[in-house]
Amino acid sequence: MPHIRPTTLSRYLLHGQLISRGCLRIRPRVQAPSNTISHAPLTRCLHTDSSESPLNAPAPVHVPLRKQLKDEAKKQKASGKKKKKNVNNQVVEGWELTVGIEIHAQLNTAKKLFSGATTSFNDDPNTHVAYFDLATPGSQPLFQKETLLPALRAALALNCEVQPVSRFDRKHYFHWDQPSGYQITQYYEPFARDGRIHLQSRDGIAAEDGEGVSIGIKQIQMEQDTAKTLAQPSDVHWIDFNRVGMPLIEIITHPVIHHPATAAAFVRKVQILLNAVDAQ
Repeated sequence: MPHIRPTTLSRYLLHGQLISRGCLRIRPRVQAPSNTISHAPLTRCLHTDSSESPLNAPAPVHVPLRKQLKDEAKKQKASGKKKKKNVNNQVVEGWELTVGIEIHAQLNTAKKLFSGATTSFNDDPNTHVAYFDLATPGSQPLFQKETLLPALRAALALNCEVQPVSRFDRKHYFHWDQPSGYQITQYYEPFARDGRIHLQSRDGIAAEDGEGVSIGIKQIQMEQDTAKTLAQPSDVHWIDFNRVGMPLIEIITHPVIHHPATAAAFVRKVQILLNAVDAQ
């Protein structure tokens, strides 16, 4: 057999295209008399019609979805057609959406998560800041127990199992809105796990999900919020540390959502439940 060229080998490995010229084939065995010995030697296949060879077929070109959408937008813009509003863009042919969602919700508490500073949204900047919020050397975190109450109400509203033991983790975070250089959060042992939200058609889910769908919640964890960045002219940024250290809960779902409308309905449902139990 002749040496196989790299291009031929790559077409076989990547696209499953087989070369028919120069292959080996076993000829059919002919029944011979019992007193003779018959051999079926291997012979080379000879194909003179190269037009039937799959090597001449063009290899399929795979264009990324993002490029497809950009090209379609450019064509539509060049043709002068305006984009229609309220079009059905829930699905893209040949693709299936499979996502999970992370929702961050501020807890309705009077104090921050690890300091006694007052939570503030509308007061003057940097008027409710403790030493620990600014990562002052020597300051230590002091967990405020009252921040756990709205978090527990949220976990029960989302049908989660509250864990008897939970722990905080340290996640490195190098940015100007977190002066300590890390965020105190939970991941490995959160305070609540294994929740579930049932959505019905009246909640606005996608028609493909039928009369109802169940969204599993992997876990709910508590963590710190960051400071607020206020953009100013000439690439100047001001920092308001009133928000740093405020208690958050992060709601993490399983990747079981397949339609954008259902994802939006889930977020709305969570917001309604958290407001109903006074968690945020």
